Amino acid sequence: MKGQLYFEVGDDYNLVSSRWSFWHAHLVVSEEIDLEDWVVIFDYGNNVILEGRIKSVAIGVGYYDVYAISNAYEWARSKNIYLEYDELSKVEVKKSVQKVIDEVEFETLSVLGVLFENGDIVNVYVSSYDDEYTVARISQIEYSGGKVAITAYGSGYDLTKVYVRKVYYNVAPEDIVRDLVESNSNLSVVAVPTGVVWERFPVDGYAYDAIKFIAEGVEYQLMIEGDILYFEPFGYRVSGKVINETFGEFVKVGSNTDKIVNDLYLYGDYLTYNTSETFTGDGITIEFETKYVVYGNVQVLIDGLEVPATEYEVKREDKKLIFKTAPADGSTIQVTYSYQLPIFVHIADDESIAKYGRRGKKITARFIDTFEKARDYGFMYIRNFADPYDYAEVKTTITRAVHDVDLGHVYQVSYKMNGFSEDLSLIEITLNNKGLATLKFGEFDFDIIEWYKQVEDRLKQLEKLFEADITLTEYKLLQERIGIKAYDRLSKR
Repeated sequence: MKGQLYFEVGDDYNLVSSRWSFWHAHLVVSEEIDLEDWVVIFDYGNNVILEGRIKSVAIGVGYYDVYAISNAYEWARSKNIYLEYDELSKVEVKKSVQKVIDEVEFETLSVLGVLFENGDIVNVYVSSYDDEYTVARISQIEYSGGKVAITAYGSGYDLTKVYVRKVYYNVAPEDIVRDLVESNSNLSVVAVPTGVVWERFPVDGYAYDAIKFIAEGVEYQLMIEGDILYFEPFGYRVSGKVINETFGEFVKVGSNTDKIVNDLYLYGDYLTYNTSETFTGDGITIEFETKYVVYGNVQVLIDGLEVPATEYEVKREDKKLIFKTAPADGSTIQVTYSYQLPIFVHIADDESIAKYGRRGKKITARFIDTFEKARDYGFMYIRNFADPYDYAEVKTTITRAVHDVDLGHVYQVSYKMNGFSEDLSLIEITLNNKGLATLKFGEFDFDIIEWYKQVEDRLKQLEKLFEADITLTEYKLLQERIGIKAYDRLSKR
């Protein structure tokens, strides 16, 4: 019989011995027992006291001598999960660069669900003899079809729930990240200096969103190892190792050219210039055309004398200056005015164009107010999008995933079948209780122009933020912080 065998204490089994990873019982049953069956033993109160998967069976006189591995009750009670064992129908641990949150999902028999509560801490070890582990807090418990599915998140999860309202002045990005992380979680930050200082940076949202926003803006990666969050440039950790077919099975490998941009037309804000143009009157012509669209005030002189504004009309969009009376023949007309032109840079990557064809894009970013900014932003954009997005997905053993590679490190990923060979970052590791791991290699894909636009939009909200701060401060003077005590919670049930 494939499936589950249920027994009651004192009813039809005699427990001989038990310890953490193995237990041994004499079972009196008439039905056939198969290896890999689950055996579940209850006490008189129908609480599970032993549970495991049969690994060996010996036939005795009137009973089966059963050895099962991994007592699920024991690991459930201790909140320790070991990926080397298969007592759980599912265990999956996902670690990702930039997400700052280790995700843990596991599934077991619903009768064991009572041993878990939201908020419990679980420790997920690779094995009983390995120090590699993930600490996660249970966030969701869901029952379905005789199973209980449990979701837990690592330390970085706290940062997704903490709302921060603060303005930083004259501070480096890494110091903002350090303050947001260490003030709102049990993580400490190790950062590589960015070498820049921001005059002001407002935060009005969840700590995690602000940290990720900053990291993308300075092209840094975020990684958690144990209780440390690393804040460092993309590609900062070069492993020097090669990932090829001997390391694992290539599930996916390739390049995506859909988002390539190698010919960029970038328009920024308008700048104001002054100019002066000279015309000659002929006694007949009353309409003269300016070179630019007139912006701001206009001054008109005829033979050195200023002409009253009532004596002419400026049609700005038509670039026309129209006199009521034609200036005299041979007279000198001097028109002084202001005009505006947008900041414009055209940046092309000739090597990318030759290889992939011309992939043009026009971007209007009015927050760019100097040519220097336009050039900097344009070069950053081309650097991110002139080449294909290369990626690979490799399946390997947990042992290799844990001991031979590290999240956030750069590897030479080579696949002989199609000649693929690129330096890629390991951006995600997923471990499961089947002894396997999935590794995702790739690059980080975000729109640097959109990032800077969001920065500008945030800065424009500063006045509103200050106004709200004044109101909030006045309100706080009139009230105390309200705390909820345990009996308040009970009285509402």
